[in-house]
Amino acid sequence: MGERATKETWLEGGWARAVTVVGVLFVVWSGEIILSTIGTGTLSQVDVVAALGALIASLGLLASVNRKRLSRAQWQWIGFAYMLLLVAATAVSRHEGEPAVRGWPGGALMVLLYPVMFPATRRFAFAFGMFAIVVDILAAAAMGRLPTGFAGWVGLYHAHLMATVFAVAIAYLTQRVGQTELTSSSLGSYELMEKLGEGGMGEVWRAKHALLARGAAVKLIHPKRTRDAASANAYRRRFEREVQAASGLSSPHTVEIYEFGQREDGVLFFAMELVDGLDMVEVVFRQRPLPAERVVHLLRQVCYSLEEAHDHGLVHRDIKPNNVMVARAGAEHDFVKVLDFGLVKEQESKEDLKLTRDGATPGTPGFMAPEQIMAPSTVDLRADIYGVGCLAYFLVSARLVFESDDWDKVKMSHVSDPVVLPSDRTEMAIHPELEAVVMKCLEKDVKDRYQSARALGDALGAIEFEEPWTRDRARAEWQGHDFKSRGWFQAE
Repeated sequence: MGERATKETWLEGGWARAVTVVGVLFVVWSGEIILSTIGTGTLSQVDVVAALGALIASLGLLASVNRKRLSRAQWQWIGFAYMLLLVAATAVSRHEGEPAVRGWPGGALMVLLYPVMFPATRRFAFAFGMFAIVVDILAAAAMGRLPTGFAGWVGLYHAHLMATVFAVAIAYLTQRVGQTELTSSSLGSYELMEKLGEGGMGEVWRAKHALLARGAAVKLIHPKRTRDAASANAYRRRFEREVQAASGLSSPHTVEIYEFGQREDGVLFFAMELVDGLDMVEVVFRQRPLPAERVVHLLRQVCYSLEEAHDHGLVHRDIKPNNVMVARAGAEHDFVKVLDFGLVKEQESKEDLKLTRDGATPGTPGFMAPEQIMAPSTVDLRADIYGVGCLAYFLVSARLVFESDDWDKVKMSHVSDPVVLPSDRTEMAIHPELEAVVMKCLEKDVKDRYQSARALGDALGAIEFEEPWTRDRARAEWQGHDFKSRGWFQAE
């Protein structure tokens, strides 16, 4: 493995950046004290107490920077609480003594500084602006300084409202700049060159190695929308465990993983073999449906890949046409590569189960085994057998096993509805032995399916054809359809 970025803290750079943060905040605070002194003529005891509280809070922030590694989500909350404390201190100072000075008070400046100093989202920036106004109103009420009339309220809080708008814009721009920096910089030993695709989980980029003349596909997985920092850390550990296990696979029909890691901003990545070819969705769209002999040729290679993974205790969980590439490897055509073994699993832990409850159940509804839907903790290699059955069904009929725009309905159909024979859904004749193999893979009860990828591969290999799929037929198929090598683009 190459160099891996594993540090999770937002304040990369430690003391230097923390001193800068606190220094800027103290400049703002000093300005507020000066304004208060001008308004009252003296530096009151309230000012001293407020300044002392801000000082203690700032020193606490400074001391906590390198003592414990904290995630971006944790720093977002720490920054929210810290800056809100400063807002309270400036509000007390602002309303103590003579009527508050109009204009841009320290609280409004804190609203502006929050998304600059801490990794705040737009939602957090807006919430902070609203909380700052509430805190300032409470301070004014406590000191009998509430404004009167509409003009008084607008005059006192227009700066806070303007600061909130600017803070939301800053948070948005900061996030966009961060994404640009992510996709324009190097990851580990690889330089990102061209985006190949984008999906719900992240992006896939064509990349090149900094030293070797080797292309690669780099998949960026954006942080999961988990409920708390503990869930985010659990997902990171799970990702690292699973990709590390998958990187040990050596089957020629499994896409090789070169390197993996995590950036300081929480984005996970792994670099893998760049496959020149088409996924099975594109293959079927060009020749729908596929002849039975070609289907058998392709599926046996899928079984070879799964057999090794299963022997290592790994379950893919997401066998689908997008995750199976049909490629040209040297002089070989119709050479299969199975993708996304970076999302496999070994054994469910308590953390994994929590992630599942948080909405991270792996799999695609159209290709999910019944047990993946009803009892994810019981999933074993036979779920992949069901996935191969769904894939085979698609190849021979150009149809999904169950079709609906409602994914929940599709899931429940996998659980309880009988499977219609693929031969009843296509005009092309399907080899009866192949159809029997497909239907056995799609049994609801795991005990009624093939019990291993090897057993499934053997069953496929036992089917005899009058015209078997040969290297010459494969070469002619590729030349006849002018398949253009595009590389892997799937990023779901």
